[in-house]
Amino acid sequence: MTFIYLQIKLLLIKYIFIIILLISNKCLDVQILIKLHIMGGYFSLCKSKQLKKNQNHLRSKIANDLANEFSYLQSPQKYFDAPLNKEILFTEKTLDLEVCSEKTLDLEVFTNTCDSLGVGNSLNNDKGKNAEVSIQVNCQIENTEKKNSDSELMEKENELDKNLISCSFDKSVINWKKSNRYSFNLSSEIFSVIRLNSENIACCTLDNSITIWNETSASIVSTLFGHSNVVNALLMFDKDILISGGNDDLIKVWNWKEKSMLFELDKHNDCINCLVKLSDSIFASGGQDNEINIWNIYEGLCVRTLQDNGPVNCILQYFSQKDNLPLLLSGGDQKIKLWNWKTGICIKTIHAHESKIYSMIIINTNQLVSSGKDKLIKIWDLNNYNCLKTFKGHTRGVSCLIKLNDEEFASGSGDCTIKIWNHVNNICRTTLNGHTDAVLSLCI
Repeated sequence: MTFIYLQIKLLLIKYIFIIILLISNKCLDVQILIKLHIMGGYFSLCKSKQLKKNQNHLRSKIANDLANEFSYLQSPQKYFDAPLNKEILFTEKTLDLEVCSEKTLDLEVFTNTCDSLGVGNSLNNDKGKNAEVSIQVNCQIENTEKKNSDSELMEKENELDKNLISCSFDKSVINWKKSNRYSFNLSSEIFSVIRLNSENIACCTLDNSITIWNETSASIVSTLFGHSNVVNALLMFDKDILISGGNDDLIKVWNWKEKSMLFELDKHNDCINCLVKLSDSIFASGGQDNEINIWNIYEGLCVRTLQDNGPVNCILQYFSQKDNLPLLLSGGDQKIKLWNWKTGICIKTIHAHESKIYSMIIINTNQLVSSGKDKLIKIWDLNNYNCLKTFKGHTRGVSCLIKLNDEEFASGSGDCTIKIWNHVNNICRTTLNGHTDAVLSLCI
């Protein structure tokens, strides 16, 4: 009891001393004491949370590995404390390819709002300088009386006629079609999503599995296990055959309807990043080992290896009318390469981006769209290899692209948004807000 009384007396003396300092206006000393008191509580809290940190060590390690690869995953689940559309209403979206001309952004209001959401890293906070604004919008902070009408407007903008599906590191999948909109969550972070048929989609997740989801029944049909590390890439080869590639350096071939693995292919010496079908019997895989391997799926053999100078992040099939050849396009560190995959010869190298290239799509017979870690989306003429347009608007790396129709394509980014671009009219038609972490894959 004597010890308890002594502790109480010491606490009283400390707080009386703080009050005396306040009265004497010795603010600096008070701040020091308060900080020391808070730090003592902080260290106690850290000690109590140590067990939980140890339990989550594996998940944190994987997230940190991802952070080294993708700048927008430096701290998963951290960038947004609340959905962006609850604070800001975008009333117009006009893309400015080179010169800011029509709408102007109130940078001070926009920066303050983003700072309150924990974003702000991509904006220049120096008020004395003119920050470069790539996409011009009018920003309005929602008033209390307008919350209902603004919410209805944002909900309308977040709907599409196209059956666009997105997946995110926030463990969610969203179908944005207005007549069939739905979302669901899995137990682990999702890296890729592809369509298998009119009713089923497949997702690969951080727990090394592949989940088959039926849209009609809104339920999981099956879960495929076989990889010993994260699955990065999926390819629907035909109506029954699904191909996967992962961080275990292996390619696995599945009959997804029978829920069985048929066989595996082992040639890569590092993570497999991407897969693409080239013909009825041939597909290609690109990896972190700087190789593109060409496979005959029915023979189970690697028929050719294309040696790149760096990791291969994305690959794409393209028939060149100019050369009258089926080509393979690869994207890696800054460069796009055009390959004759039948001979193994690199035909052309394009310096496309200032950092890693994450995704590529073909939007017509001779135009390619690429995106990367530099937050840019570029359209290329594959006849003369010139850059036709540069689209700016995302505030973090652009991880995925998909063609919607002859005039529009969609982009997903580490800024948690999906943007719909009209490349004919050169505008960003709308921005879809719904995910709370990086959007990593899109399919239709």
